[in-house]
Parts: sequence; C-alpha cells; structure tokens
Amino acid sequence: MLSANAREDLSRMYRLYSRHPSDLEPIARLFQVHVSQRGTEVVDNAKRSAPGKPVDANHALVRNLIDLHAQFNKVLCWLLLVLYFFSRSPCLV
Repeated sequence: MLSANAREDLSRMYRLYSRHPSDLEPIARLFQVHVSQRGTEVVDNAKRSAPGKPVDANHALVRNLIDLHAQFNKVLCWLLLVLYFFSRSPCLV
C-alpha cells in the first residue's frame, strides 16, 4: 500500500484500527520499518550501480533519497490530515 500510495486503503485501515489506539502502534512500526527498508534499498542500489564513479553515484543517491523522502512525506502528511479530520468527526465519538 505504501509503495503504491494507496491513500484510500490507508484511510480505511486507519478507520478500522483507530477505535483502539493501541492497535495503531504496530501499524506505525510497520510504516517505520518499510521506510527504513526503502532507504536501505536506495543506498544499496547506489553502491552497486556506479563503482568507480563516486561523484555521480553520490548525486544519484542524494536525488533518490530526496525523492523517497518526498514520497513518504506526502503519505505521512496526508495520514496526519486524515487523523485530524477523523478525530473531529462526530460519527466516531
């Protein structure tokens, strides 16, 4: 879901688990693990892709890490927005 930016699916998952806040903690840990794994993949790919060309590899690595950050930052900001609106919804009280 995170790789595909499946925001509607993430929203449904939040609605399902938000009634019991302790159920959200494992999901948050999974998100953290997923982001860490993706970051590690970017770094590992950079190491393999350009041996002998450290300057070009470093530039590609930085660009890829910035892209990854932007992708997950959008997801995280969107999830926080959903959290804000769902916490204010009279239907959930």
